[in-house]
Amino acid sequence: MHNGQLGESESDFTVILSQHPDVSEAWAQRAMIRQSLGKLDEAVADLDRALLLKHDASRMRLMRGRILKLLKR
Repeated sequence: MHNGQLGESESDFTVILSQHPDVSEAWAQRAMIRQSLGKLDEAVADLDRALLLKHDASRMRLMRGRILKLLKR
């Protein structure tokens, strides 16, 4: 996916999340897009929100850990 398509996807998920903020998978998907765009802090914030909604999401915890490692936190 090119950055333009990723940007569009990020916008699409932002709209979805404004209408359905309780869908943890949508937060995780936007986090993956944001990670690809280099928006690592925003990706971590999205994953934090996803994990608040779904505590037992090991895939999301793993992705969050990898991003934090990239951020050296």
